[in-house]
Amino acid sequence: MTTLVVPQAAQSSIDVSGKVTQFGSPIRFQKVYFTGSGIDTSATTDSRGNYTIKLSPFNNDGLFVGYTKNCLGDTLSLFKEYASITKSAILNFRLCELIQATTVTGKVFYQGNPLPNAVVRFGFNSANNLVDSAVTDSVGCYLKTLTVASQASGLLFASIKNCDEQNLEKSTFYSANDTCNLNFQYCVGGNFKVLTGRVINDGILFKKNDVNLYLFEYDQKSRQLNLLEKQTSDIEGVFRFLLNRGNQYILKAVPKNGFRLSPNYFGNTLYWNKAEVISFMGDSIRHIDIPLGSLSRSTGDADIIGKIQDNRINRYNPHTIYLLNSALELIDYESCNESGNFQFSNIPAGTYTLHTDVVGLPTNAPNFTLKSNSVLSDYTIVISKQEVYYEIEALGTLENKTIDGLSIFPTPFENQLQIRSNLDQFNSLIIKDITGKVVHEATLSPFSSSTINTALWERGVYVIYRFDEDQVGKVTKTIKQ
Repeated sequence: MTTLVVPQAAQSSIDVSGKVTQFGSPIRFQKVYFTGSGIDTSATTDSRGNYTIKLSPFNNDGLFVGYTKNCLGDTLSLFKEYASITKSAILNFRLCELIQATTVTGKVFYQGNPLPNAVVRFGFNSANNLVDSAVTDSVGCYLKTLTVASQASGLLFASIKNCDEQNLEKSTFYSANDTCNLNFQYCVGGNFKVLTGRVINDGILFKKNDVNLYLFEYDQKSRQLNLLEKQTSDIEGVFRFLLNRGNQYILKAVPKNGFRLSPNYFGNTLYWNKAEVISFMGDSIRHIDIPLGSLSRSTGDADIIGKIQDNRINRYNPHTIYLLNSALELIDYESCNESGNFQFSNIPAGTYTLHTDVVGLPTNAPNFTLKSNSVLSDYTIVISKQEVYYEIEALGTLENKTIDGLSIFPTPFENQLQIRSNLDQFNSLIIKDITGKVVHEATLSPFSSSTINTALWERGVYVIYRFDEDQVGKVTKTIKQ
């Protein structure tokens, strides 16, 4: 007798659809894979995070799996049962959801005392995968709530920089919505003092490397200073100096380019000889804050050009020049270039003082008056071993300029500068900016006129040189506003 085996009919196709999201936002072009009885295929999400695919399993009932990669690179799988009557299924993938959190607290100590302004950095499952940070408060404590991606538990890493600038790491197992505690000993057996603090401004949250800090050792009897160390601020403007010599110090904070803020010594002063001296009276840790005030930029039509001449053997370049009004309020500051040249532009008419701060040297900067549409040129600041003194060579009002037969107008100029020759010979014309860079060269024919396109020139003072056929030179200045 022959047994007739009737093959079981294959399961008809199943329409599978779904969406891939992360933190509630759709993820486009994400691969979703499917496996099961006779199933081995994939789909890709569209621009809205949606996908559709038709699956044709061999069996009438069973199980298939959809899987993809989550935001940590781990496999995220969803299982789906089906029967002969199953015609469609929906599988939505949430790659990572900020629905869980863990809180980490702790304290940082040095020589049994709490250490303020210590930066603690955190990571999940790897000391190299840092995701957030916190700064200890005035009593050395920190607290941070960290969002946990996908996993309900794992390994939490925390690290600080110790006194040797090495990473000091600790770890603990965490669970979602739990609290962990990690304490640090900043340096074991250290024999130095710690000067720490923050650079602050009401309108700015400082980031890493936003501010330069200069620490000077101070001898009160001789009023001499010695630069001990320069460093940059860390996150939230924090800084820390380790001191193993001296007991009195002066600290200066200077914002980097891009910040229109006033440099300050500790005690909120522009001058080193008015700064508050930082003293350690048996303390191992001192905490101070340095405020940086905002500068108000004024718009005018006068300019100042000058140069710093440093005659000392050991020079500290570049120097910073401060512009103060008659009330000795800081209006602006600039740094000279490598040649010592500096320039202030668009200053309103009024009485001013130019001051450069050379730590340890007396200075007595004179007042001067700027008229509207004028240029103060050849202002020289001389630095010797004993003092800083100031020389003002020329102060004049700008108008249509002439150089013995050449007319130059308008003055000040904007996008065009016109040169007219009333001479009966050829002349060479050279125009330089305040740094000495040549911006224009030309040969002028007798009784000719020339228009120069200056739209791409920087605002500021320009020096014009004319040379005749005998190479006799004449010079004048003008300003682009």
